[in-house]
Amino acid sequence: LGGGVQSRRVLLTPGEEVQARYIRLVLPNPTAGLGRSLTIGAIRVLQEGELGAAKMPAFTFDDDASYLLVMSAGNGEVYEDGQRRASFRTPYAEGHLARLDFTQDFDTMLVFHENHAPFRVFRLGDDVTWDSRDQAFETMRQAQFPGVTYSNGENEIQQIEFFDMADGDTYNLTFDGETTSTISFSSNSTTNKSNIKAALESLQVLSGATITLFFQGGDTYRITFEGTAGQMDWPEVLPGIVASNNGSITSVTINEGVEGGEDIISVSRGWPRCGMFAEDRLLLGGLRDLTSTTIGSKHGDYFDFAEGNQRATDSLEFSVKTGDANGVRRLADGDTPLIFSASRAYFLFSDTLAADEPPVWRPAGTVGIQLNLEPQPLDGNTAFVQKGGKAVRSLEYNADTKRYEPINVSVRAPSLVDRPFGFFSRRIGIDHEDEIACLVNRDGGMSVFTSLKEQDVAAWSRWAIDGAVINAGADALARVYLLTERVINGSPVRYIEMVDPKRLLDCSVYVTLSNSAVISGLDHLEGKSAYAVGLDRWWGPLTVSGGSVTLDEAVTGTLEVGLFFEAFVDTLEPRVQLQSGSIVDKKKRISDATLTVLDSLLPELVYLGQTYPFVDRRPEARLTDRGPLALPLYSGAARIEGMAGWARDVSVRIQRKGPGPLHITGLKLGVNI
Repeated sequence: LGGGVQSRRVLLTPGEEVQARYIRLVLPNPTAGLGRSLTIGAIRVLQEGELGAAKMPAFTFDDDASYLLVMSAGNGEVYEDGQRRASFRTPYAEGHLARLDFTQDFDTMLVFHENHAPFRVFRLGDDVTWDSRDQAFETMRQAQFPGVTYSNGENEIQQIEFFDMADGDTYNLTFDGETTSTISFSSNSTTNKSNIKAALESLQVLSGATITLFFQGGDTYRITFEGTAGQMDWPEVLPGIVASNNGSITSVTINEGVEGGEDIISVSRGWPRCGMFAEDRLLLGGLRDLTSTTIGSKHGDYFDFAEGNQRATDSLEFSVKTGDANGVRRLADGDTPLIFSASRAYFLFSDTLAADEPPVWRPAGTVGIQLNLEPQPLDGNTAFVQKGGKAVRSLEYNADTKRYEPINVSVRAPSLVDRPFGFFSRRIGIDHEDEIACLVNRDGGMSVFTSLKEQDVAAWSRWAIDGAVINAGADALARVYLLTERVINGSPVRYIEMVDPKRLLDCSVYVTLSNSAVISGLDHLEGKSAYAVGLDRWWGPLTVSGGSVTLDEAVTGTLEVGLFFEAFVDTLEPRVQLQSGSIVDKKKRISDATLTVLDSLLPELVYLGQTYPFVDRRPEARLTDRGPLALPLYSGAARIEGMAGWARDVSVRIQRKGPGPLHITGLKLGVNI
């Protein structure tokens, strides 16, 4: 029970059927609620729909509260360390999900889509209490859209006052760089008003405008700028004495003119496509009806966009000439704020974003961004999928040209980038010393780019499961989550799964047995061929029937039960240039292989259809009568010699023989020609 209006979503485990007819609201601690009223504005009971897509952004509060949000049509779920913590409402249909954009600061995440008001997801103090609603803004900038006449502005009012002026004294008025002809002062207020009005309306800058004068008493007159000069912020009139013995004239602005207009974002004008917290401001970009425009809040006040007086900390507005009608599509905050369009990226060249001088944006190459994929931080740079979805680029700063350049980091593995519909980065974490960028491809597999620049590591690989990956994401603690689709008992089913580097099987669970051969609780694998790993050995394949499998013996202990997956490395064709030419078209033989691994069971090598095992020759590995997983893990180099077979096209495959850890750190091949 709090002081403000809040929304709550209570959700049972997905897939669980509910037969209840009534909803009961219970106050867990009635005494603590005394003196407060609880008003339920509305209750809606929703039914799960068909299998759908999802977006999976990270939400980081602190090191002890790092979440991944799974946002699907009309719903969002909060996961922490593989456990579902809470649910919240979203306004998005499935067709909106691909274009959602996110930014997060402290306990607030904002979600953007050009056809929806910016939406707020808010953590209310703990893991299980969350709120969501449209984000309200304190003030919003006004804009004048083409083809619309506005009458809701304010006219400029200025005041001039005469001191010790005598009839016949002369003066002039300078306004916006133009000076009137000489005006004769009259102690008759009606005559003086007429003279001032005629002189001002004769200026070219006020051609067609209407000037209204009001006599305030004494020798004070107020000037109102109307007509074509109305609703504008004008410079002050500057009076100047032409001829007078003792006279003087002063001027002052009573009311600054304000242009008419309407909110720059609204239901009728659309909403920002993207947003970003940066430099203690909230930036909103790609406004639906002003696609090249970006606006920034006041410095230190994320939700105040009122126009100021050109102070550096005021709100700001700027446009970037993107060269196409799509305008601004994504914002990112790297070493400098970045703007992405479908044609190219731009970086902030000026020192900072300030309202007292226009920011300078410079292009970074001529490669645009894939519109449905957000840019991602990667190993000190910003990575993005280029327009068309056929390459991944990294914006890297060139000290010689003083520009950011979009380097193609997928040039050595173009086949692994094929119009992906998911893109995220996994940062360095407790179990990982490198950063990876992950693509969810249209075939349901994942392509992974590993980057560790200080070690000159830039490598691509492929991840695959028994089924398809629909989308994926990673939280700030480097925990990777997958939205998967698997065929279970003949029907497609979608799961949210977390990648655990300590596990040896796919889609696995831990089960504890006490002198039993039956493993139950495997409904999520119904009809599949499962494996069980633990107690220094493995069993499988075992067909899951009725949610259970039966081992060939009764055991006591904890087993991991899941699906076996292949883990292998295929080498490329050796390419060596000799004085006599390339060896590509020559017959050759791979004669030996040296493999280095870390904390692994030694795998086997396949060459020209023949399998060669790497042998652990340590004395402790020669002991018999123990399970295959009881062998001590190997770190270091192992070697195979005497491989047979000549061919023009030669390569090897390194593969594990069964469930077990495999961490390859190097491979060296000897080639005879």
